[in-house]
Amino acid sequence: MRPRPFTVVALIVLVQIGCATRKPLAPGQLFPGPLMNVRAPASAGWQLVKSDAEGMVFGRGDAATGITYIAQVIAFRLPPFGTPDELLAIVKDGAAKDSPPDRFTVVDANFQFTTERPYPCVRFRGSSVDLKARTRQGTAALLLHIRSLYCQHPTQPDLGVLIAYSQRGAPPDPDLDSQAESFIDSVRVPQER
Repeated sequence: MRPRPFTVVALIVLVQIGCATRKPLAPGQLFPGPLMNVRAPASAGWQLVKSDAEGMVFGRGDAATGITYIAQVIAFRLPPFGTPDELLAIVKDGAAKDSPPDRFTVVDANFQFTTERPYPCVRFRGSSVDLKARTRQGTAALLLHIRSLYCQHPTQPDLGVLIAYSQRGAPPDPDLDSQAESFIDSVRVPQER
């Protein structure tokens, strides 16, 4: 089973943010779980948009600028792999399938195997143009910037975890990378830290 495409989930959620009447979360609010401990992003104004067996999705929008943000943790079935290059290939293939060319024009995409955690992960940093972004005014072509980490769960090798943070609607904020890193770093398996 593949995860729902990140870009598609993010875009559906972005539309839902405008309709959400949920109470904002406390910055960094902890959501402990048996497989992953997830924290809401550390800044104000985030809402829990989705929480189910697949994962959690948080959203925040800036009504003045139309810029929207998504932070999410998604579980997916991870095929067996033997080397870092094989994991890298699995992630690249999944990302390509999740970004159909009739919907997204890839501006840049960088995938790197990383040993920053005690289990195998792939770092992704990329930008695309969403050619069919749904907004309150209709459909528009909007920039989408994604920072993410794909990991093999340390106690369940057939389980992959995607931790991602994105911004849509403008050039990247000056603090996009630090905000993304703060969120990604806050999501850990219960045995870590």
